[in-house]
Amino acid sequence: MPKLFALAAAAAVPCAAFVSQGGLRVQVADVTRSTGEPKRGVSPPQEASSATLVAGIVGIGAAAFATVAAQQRRKTTRRVTTQEIEEMIVGPKATEYPDPNKRYSESVPFLLHPKQLDGWVGGEKGFDPLGTTDAIPVYIMREAELKHGRVCMLATIGWIATDLGARFPAQVFQDATTLTAHDAAVQAGYMQQLLGIVGSIEAYGLWLLFKGWGGDIKRDAGDFFLGKNFLPKDPKQADEMKAKELENGRLAMLAFGGIVTQAAAFQAKWPFLDV
Repeated sequence: MPKLFALAAAAAVPCAAFVSQGGLRVQVADVTRSTGEPKRGVSPPQEASSATLVAGIVGIGAAAFATVAAQQRRKTTRRVTTQEIEEMIVGPKATEYPDPNKRYSESVPFLLHPKQLDGWVGGEKGFDPLGTTDAIPVYIMREAELKHGRVCMLATIGWIATDLGARFPAQVFQDATTLTAHDAAVQAGYMQQLLGIVGSIEAYGLWLLFKGWGGDIKRDAGDFFLGKNFLPKDPKQADEMKAKELENGRLAMLAFGGIVTQAAAFQAKWPFLDV
């Protein structure tokens, strides 16, 4: 802004030379010398002088204002420190760890606490190491986690029981092992019935999922309206039981993956002491 006023001041005075000819009407008068010979002369351009005077006053005023504004601006200008210059070039320096202004996960202390888990059972521990709830709603993720955890808890018990000798009474299961049970069930024709049962449960589960997520029915994630009667009546104790189910389900998912991997890799049975 001060530069703009300075330019205006510098341009004001020369502009007086370009005042329109109407303002510089020359007064022509007949001047007669004492000899009596008529001679045409020019009188002083009074209007041009007035315009020049006004332009000069305006220019001086604009220059003075620009000077004062520039001085005021210099007073308010703050010097940039070397630290600020360094931050502009290489970025801000890392803060102390852990940053006291940030909340970290209790279960994974080097990760930030996912705020979207607040209010969910087990959410106070902030367990989401992959950050899946940053992109997918917590309701859907909790539904999937509980479903897979429950399946793996049953699968782990079933695998261990089979390795210890438990069998269904049919002859086709007597010679089957945990690794060959799937192929034996396919050959016996049992997988079609099993697929129908699992498909029906999945369809019912998807219907509950979308109804509960959309708010059409009052339903917590993973609730199939089958086991609520076994929960304690006290809300705090009920949340503790839900948290235990969640954590045991997570452990079962890891355990079942490890069991299957060792059984397939070493062709051995649980507890794999003969490997």
